[in-house]
Amino acid sequence: MSHVAMGRHICEICGEKFESGEILIHKHLSDIPKEKTITGWGICPKDQELLDKGYLHLVEADPKKSSFLDNGNMSKEGAYRTGRIAHMKREVASDIFNMDIDPRLPMVFIDIDAFEQILSMSKEADRG
Repeated sequence: MSHVAMGRHICEICGEKFESGEILIHKHLSDIPKEKTITGWGICPKDQELLDKGYLHLVEADPKKSSFLDNGNMSKEGAYRTGRIAHMKREVASDIFNMDIDPRLPMVFIDIDAFEQILSMSKEADRG
């Protein structure tokens, strides 16, 4: 261990831990355990590449096991992620959900039924 470490973030889309580019220095020059190097949320390079290509990430979450913000939205910290993620072009997502999707929004949480429906639509499109 060392009193200097690279900071890491948790990807808000896929949940992977990745280096954030931050340099952490323990102010008492004590060792920094690896679990203490997580400094926040971010978007990993792999998911950022898809965002840059115009994709929206659809993250499946179980609402029964998740916590919500006061405005009714699922919080990224409290979302019970199932591990399944779909990537959809923003224009397609806008058409399917019949709404404008904020271009700054990297992802949306969708429930299990909605995820299954999107998978079904995708399989039909592949056959068609």
